[in-house]
Amino acid sequence: MEIVEIKNEYIERLRKTFPHVMKCSNIYSKHSRKYVGIILQIKKFSYYAPFSSPKNYDYDLKGLPKKSSPFVLRIIDHDINNKKIIGKIILNCMIPVPNKFIKHFDLKYIRDENYKNLLLSEFKWIQKNIGEITEAALKVYQTKNNKIVLPFRKIEKYIIKRYNL
Repeated sequence: MEIVEIKNEYIERLRKTFPHVMKCSNIYSKHSRKYVGIILQIKKFSYYAPFSSPKNYDYDLKGLPKKSSPFVLRIIDHDINNKKIIGKIILNCMIPVPNKFIKHFDLKYIRDENYKNLLLSEFKWIQKNIGEITEAALKVYQTKNNKIVLPFRKIEKYIIKRYNL
């Protein structure tokens, strides 16, 4: 398991047919977002599961992290006295990706030490919880007729046809 980045050209092309695929840029940001996440194997496809930052709504009224849902896995750093969400894996936004659009995300080129340490912490959590992540991803994949899940099988057919897989 490794941290990967998905090439923007693939995402933009895919969004033309499937507009609910996550955007490369955020309307509240001047910068485009890198597609950083992990790759999971589902059937014969490599599925990219994106990382996301925690938001206020990830905590309950007491300030404690909410439990992960079937669609969003919260990555929790268990500090000595407190629990803090350091990131999320957004399974309902995972997409099949041909290997030629996947590139290794090399942490040694990250200049921001806080971001590098955050990714390292997320990666350690992922390594410890890979079984849970894989099981949750399969459940999301098998979810049908749910408005918050992308049409995985349609996207698979699209990339088979478009990229001759």
